Amino acid sequence: LIQLCTNVMKVIQSLSVPVIGEVRGIAAAAGCQLATSCDVLIAAENAKFSCSGIKVGLFCSTPSVPLSRVLPRKFAFNMLFTGDVVTAREALQHGLVTMLVAEENLKEETLKYAEKFCSLSKPALALGKRFFYSQIELPLDKAYREAELVAAENLRYPDAQEGIRAFLEKRKPRCFKLIATLTELLYLAERRCLQFLSFCIVLLNIFKHPKTSPLSDRNFSENAQSYAENVSLNSEIWHSIYENYSSFIGDDHSEGGGISRQCTMSNCFNYSRCIDRPFKVYIYPDISNFDEESKTSASYRKILQILRQSKYFTDDPDQACLFVLSYDTLSRDSLSAEYVENMNAKIKSLPKNLWNNGKVSGMNHLIFNLYSGTWPDYDLTELGFEPGQAILAKASFSTRHYRSHFDISLALFHDILPLRGLNATDVENVDLNWPRSNWSYTLVFKGKRYVFGIGSETRNALYHLHNAKDIIMLTTCKHGKDWMKNQDERCSIDNDLYDNWNYEELMANSKFCLVPRGRRLGSFRFLEALEKGCIPVILSNDWVLPFSEVIDWDQAVVRGDERTLFQLPSLLRAYPESVILRMRQQARHLYRLYFASVEKIVYTTLQVEGLMLFIKLISFRLYGNFCSNRIKIVEERVQPWAACDHSIWNWAPMGARYYSTNFSLLPMDFLNKDHSIFNDTFIAIIHCSEHFEREHILQLVQNISSSSRMEKVVIFCSSDNLHSEHAEVKPLLNVSEMFKFINQQSSRAVFCFSDKVYVNTDEVDYAMTLWDEFPHRLVGFSALNSQYDPLENQWRLVEPNVKGYHSLMTSDAVLFHKYYSLVILEPPLREASVQLNEHPICWDILLNFFVSDMIDLPPLLVDSQSSLLWFSSVKTMLSSLKQRQQCLNRLIISAGYSPFIESSLRFQLNSSTIVQA
Repeated sequence: LIQLCTNVMKVIQSLSVPVIGEVRGIAAAAGCQLATSCDVLIAAENAKFSCSGIKVGLFCSTPSVPLSRVLPRKFAFNMLFTGDVVTAREALQHGLVTMLVAEENLKEETLKYAEKFCSLSKPALALGKRFFYSQIELPLDKAYREAELVAAENLRYPDAQEGIRAFLEKRKPRCFKLIATLTELLYLAERRCLQFLSFCIVLLNIFKHPKTSPLSDRNFSENAQSYAENVSLNSEIWHSIYENYSSFIGDDHSEGGGISRQCTMSNCFNYSRCIDRPFKVYIYPDISNFDEESKTSASYRKILQILRQSKYFTDDPDQACLFVLSYDTLSRDSLSAEYVENMNAKIKSLPKNLWNNGKVSGMNHLIFNLYSGTWPDYDLTELGFEPGQAILAKASFSTRHYRSHFDISLALFHDILPLRGLNATDVENVDLNWPRSNWSYTLVFKGKRYVFGIGSETRNALYHLHNAKDIIMLTTCKHGKDWMKNQDERCSIDNDLYDNWNYEELMANSKFCLVPRGRRLGSFRFLEALEKGCIPVILSNDWVLPFSEVIDWDQAVVRGDERTLFQLPSLLRAYPESVILRMRQQARHLYRLYFASVEKIVYTTLQVEGLMLFIKLISFRLYGNFCSNRIKIVEERVQPWAACDHSIWNWAPMGARYYSTNFSLLPMDFLNKDHSIFNDTFIAIIHCSEHFEREHILQLVQNISSSSRMEKVVIFCSSDNLHSEHAEVKPLLNVSEMFKFINQQSSRAVFCFSDKVYVNTDEVDYAMTLWDEFPHRLVGFSALNSQYDPLENQWRLVEPNVKGYHSLMTSDAVLFHKYYSLVILEPPLREASVQLNEHPICWDILLNFFVSDMIDLPPLLVDSQSSLLWFSSVKTMLSSLKQRQQCLNRLIISAGYSPFIESSLRFQLNSSTIVQA
């Protein structure tokens, strides 16, 4: 409900016409928020404004958003924190009200104001309003640059050209095309006001009678009458309210089976399948072996394989929250070789209690789609079958058809995208000099151009930007069977230029990469640019960018406008180098987290869906009758999670790909440099081998316990003859048990040692200081490097020399965040940790593999040759190297790729500099 209220306020600002507010009486709380959100506010002289929630222990948080942006800060603060009533004249003086009128003239004056807007150019109003709000918080220089672009765009409008002609001809402009007649405008305003009033009445009664709220049930209308009786509302009034309320929230159940435009998670999803159970996905039985028409593309086979091997999969439909078809729905282009015929008939043959449930079809189903529509119009809504109320995870979503917080926008990806990661034999590492600042080009593009048809207008004009210096625009007409019949006079020139440039080199050496729309809104160029760290410049109006519900794309891409193509060069050249570097890094960061493989795309899709489902379940728990211990646990932590989820998705080292189902232990501190709010101690764990030297271990304990940061030392040993006043001695644990033990500790940092290493207190403190700055990295004193041997077709572990590369930290001395030991116990890594129980010496291999995969960064090696003396460590390492290599190869084969990254960076004790060998 709060989100719905927020959406109402945001819609007011996003509407293309000015919104006029009319106030008589008192506008309190949400009413004050609504009034403040209007573009123009006309108030009666006796009107009043108030945010008095603070007086009853409820801070008016959502009203504070528009108030703090419209009013002076001190005046807004006083309203919010005292709850004092503000008179209409005070509101006028501080800019909350546009004008005051006598109460008896309020309606008349409001209509006069509306008539002013109705006489003006609709396109100019829309453009001006959009620019007005977007530029307010921009720096002055950037605001002026945006203003220049808007002015140039405005001059292209027919209304502007008519206005200029009228000025030159010294006459009044001819009538502009109005948004509507005055009668229609008033009807629209009254209709929306009634709908919002309905929402407020519903909200008020829900707070008064939460146990009988109709929103506690998925079908709002079925309980409307009984709810009206329970709260003593007149039934006619209630049904009038419900009629407007349902149209406001989109309470529409499509009976025809087509795409329900009004589908939301509230009215097109059955939550009863998801309560008090894990989030599970059911895939219909594979029918490709029995149905010759039901061919399955390589990409869809990868999607199904990932789902079946994921922690979300269940083969029991009764346990499933979400359902996925085994029929390939990726390509719904009837001209495609992968198009599945007779899809409607196939879907209708599905079990009636799953897809077809009475009048409802497709509920709780997730449909993956990359290509919709076909030549010549490429209708983005044409799937060739009726998806009913299914959720669409779809590429090339348009803002006109995308159902926010219901559908999921995907990136268009090629069938060569790897299943899980780079091939295990691909040992190419990230360029150690990346990112750099000496780029050769400002903007590049290389791709097809369409001589005619959808997508041709922008691509046919790209040659105007090409200067063969810092802007390289390369297109070819060579596509399709009949390209020669349709070629124009530029095709021969374009084709020759096209063949003279290498696309990979262009992207790697350019600041920006152009991503124009193709036949559909999405393009392969988007992921290609992200992968190279080349900032995508989107030229695809109305395209909903992938996973835009959770990803802040403004930090990694530039949104251009197809109508102002020729303004791009000057706009892009104005970007500072520091901003370009940050955006390039963020582009690669997002690609690595969410798009680098089919697995990451599928997992992100389910996480976005799971997040929306989680938020909805919380709402139901707060206002409905659902009782669940699982939900109660989450409910207690909902505010910290809700406040930080956007940061985790976009800027946390591991993003949201890896997270624990234990919400109390999310690694929020990775994002916070204020370490004073966290427990800054560490727990030390010493593992004893079968043959250990008692005196050496006691000395090691003494050195560690002397650190001011040490919370406690625990020794895991099979002998009963080892005792220390500074340490706890416990029996040896297997790998899974050790990680569980770590999770139970209060310290964030875990420092593990073997009994064959010597460190002094200064070295321990230095490692902790380094880890404070990089809590997401592994920090240690002993390293190895993984190298692929093509002759043996396996990976080997080698010790780095003084100036060599390293990619793993050994368990001889390694410091890490305890969050990693928590997530390792989550599927599917839990299975790997259980397997390693048979080989406990390999637990550090698992830890390194997992952390490298999460953060895409190498560990940090502390090089302290002056004081660090390894006690038989080299001998021990050599003796165990073969077994560790077997574990390493087993993990890489299981995952299908190697996540390790080489580094030559070394940190020196007693030095503030970093040494790069």
